[in-house]
Amino acid sequence: MTGAVPRAEVQLRQDGEVVATANPAGQATFAGLEPGTYVTAQTIDGQRSLLSHPVEVSAPGRGRGGSG
Repeated sequence: MTGAVPRAEVQLRQDGEVVATANPAGQATFAGLEPGTYVTAQTIDGQRSLLSHPVEVSAPGRGRGGSG
């Protein structure tokens, strides 16, 4: 995910809850996600704004890093 303001806290959210945070230099990586729908947001000086539309994460399948 790119596009975050360097001083922002980037949040990964699911069902309105923060599931992970990062403090990037304009980039953030979230690994090991469970299947589901997520959005990213950034918080700067207490003000939150969305960085993405909802993104569906699927379980890995054959040919995508999964074993089956």
